[in-house]
Amino acid sequence: MPIDTTITPAGIATLVARNLVAPFGVLFLGWSAPNLLVLYYLDTVLEFAVLIVLIGRHVTGIGPVGAATRPFAGPLDWVKMSVAALFAATLIGLPLGAPIIIASAAFDLSWSELLDPSFLWALAAQSVTSVTGAVQAHRALLARSDDEHVLKHRAAFVFGRYLVLAIAVIVVPYSLLGRRLGGGVLVAIYAGASAYFELFPGRALRWLNPKEARADELQQAQAHPKERE
Repeated sequence: MPIDTTITPAGIATLVARNLVAPFGVLFLGWSAPNLLVLYYLDTVLEFAVLIVLIGRHVTGIGPVGAATRPFAGPLDWVKMSVAALFAATLIGLPLGAPIIIASAAFDLSWSELLDPSFLWALAAQSVTSVTGAVQAHRALLARSDDEHVLKHRAAFVFGRYLVLAIAVIVVPYSLLGRRLGGGVLVAIYAGASAYFELFPGRALRWLNPKEARADELQQAQAHPKERE
């Protein structure tokens, strides 16, 4: 789970190439677009769980003790927070699953596809990636003093790119394009949104909550006045 994006020519090339892999696989290698869409949804739920854990660790503290919260106090708190975060992220993800259900029905996604070993391996790999990303993000935040700012933008990124996919499911006539081409278009839209919001980290928050974005930019300008000169 990256915290910041450094925009360099090499970084742009890597970012674009990484996000083109899935659309290329759907269009030319016969990858299952419905499976990828389900994987994107599950990845979004896992990302929200990671964000909840990191917010609890770095911003709010864990659980009410009387009228106040307390900081993490060891491995048991990590376990408690992770379980609670996964439960909360699942609840958040329930309404977000509607676009995937619509697309899956249009593509006649079957249970056998979801139970295919390749999909289950991909899901396992995504889960491992989420855990390692959370550890890396935690370590990066320990070296920073703007935890709330970073996590706020990351939440906007995760929700923003999925919202783009949800809108695409509503407005793109993918069912008329067929399973491969229509699915490839949806996957390409998600990949494009991911690349765009990673290249321009502040734009997801500006799109979702302009007022909050302006307040955040003002706060950052006041905290780092020399960077504005």
